[in-house]
Amino acid sequence: MFCSNCGTALNNGEQFCPECGTPVAQPQQGFAPEPEPTGSEQPAFTPGPAYVPAYSPEPAPKKSRKALWISLCCIALAVIAAVVLLLVLQPWNKCAPKTPEQIVRTSFQQTMQAESMHEDMTMLISLEMQVSGISMNMDVTTEAHADIQTDPLVLRMDASTSMLGISQQYLAYMETVGDEVRLYISSDNGKTWQRSSELPVSIPGLNEKGFRLPEQWNLKDLSEIGTEDVNGSPATVYTGYFPKEMFMENNALTEDLPMSLPMDMQNVLDKLEDIPATLWIDKETGRLVRYRMDLAAALQIILDYVMETQGDELSGLTYSVRNATVDCTFSQFNEIPPIDIPDAAKRN
Repeated sequence: MFCSNCGTALNNGEQFCPECGTPVAQPQQGFAPEPEPTGSEQPAFTPGPAYVPAYSPEPAPKKSRKALWISLCCIALAVIAAVVLLLVLQPWNKCAPKTPEQIVRTSFQQTMQAESMHEDMTMLISLEMQVSGISMNMDVTTEAHADIQTDPLVLRMDASTSMLGISQQYLAYMETVGDEVRLYISSDNGKTWQRSSELPVSIPGLNEKGFRLPEQWNLKDLSEIGTEDVNGSPATVYTGYFPKEMFMENNALTEDLPMSLPMDMQNVLDKLEDIPATLWIDKETGRLVRYRMDLAAALQIILDYVMETQGDELSGLTYSVRNATVDCTFSQFNEIPPIDIPDAAKRN
C-alpha cells in the first residue's frame, strides 16, 4: 500500500504518510463487490440488517354488531320466559289480590287457615253519666288473652272485666266434641269450675259456636294509609267500615256493656251507621294480625234506644259515650302447643 501523494510505501494500519503526513484512506470493510451475473446465474442473496419496528399493542378484536344483538335477544327471551312462568303458570299469581277489599278478604282466609294462634283483645268503653244534674264518669275495661287451636276447636282464655273499681277475673276453656260445644269457666283461678253456655267475655269472631273471622262481611271503602309494626313485623294499614249487621251476628259488641240491651236489635240496626275499622295486614305472610273497631257512635245510638224503651226505670239518667273501641291482635300462628283441659273442669 503506497501514499497517494508522495508514493512512499506504507505499513498496514498507518493513518498518515511518514514522509509527507498525508492522511491514508482506509479501505471499506464488510462488503465485497458482487460479481455481475452472467447468463442464467441469479445474484446471490445477501441479507441486510433486520428491521425491528417500534412496539405497538394490537387493539382487541371488536365484537361484531351481529353477535351483540344475538346476545341481547337471548337475554330478552330469558326474561320474557321468566315473566310468563310467574304470571301464567303459577296459580297463586292468577288469583293475586288487586284491590284493598280483595287483599283484606284474602288476609282473613290466611288467618283462619292457621292451625293455632294467640289472640289479645281489649275493649275500652268510657261513659259520662248524669243523674239529677250530677255528672260522673264510668270506664269499663275488658281484656282477654286466648290460645286457640282451630281444628278441632280448643281454647284457653284468661279474661278480666273492670268497672267502677271492681275487677272480675275469669279462666275459661272451650272444646268441641262432635257437634257439641263445651265451656268450662272458673272465676277463682281454677279452684272451682262450672259448665256454661257462653263465654264470660266475648271476643269478636269468637263465640260458643267456634272461632271465625268475618270473611263474609262486605267491607266498605277500604283504603291503604301506611305501614306500622305489629308484633315486631311491618304491616300494611287499611281503613274502612264493617257493616252494622255484625251486631246481629256477634254479641261481643253488646253483652259487655253495663246494662241489659234489648234482645231485638232490629230497631237499633235501622239507626246505626257502618262501623269504622282499621286493619293491619302482615307484609310477609299476608295474614290479618290486628284490627280495631270504633264503636262510639254505634254505642251512643244503642244507649239512646235503651233510654227510650226503658225510660221509666232509668228516669233522670243519661249516658254520653266518650270512647268505645275493640282492639284485637293475632300472633304465634301455628306455634301454640296442645291445649289440655284440666280434669277438674271436665268433671263439672
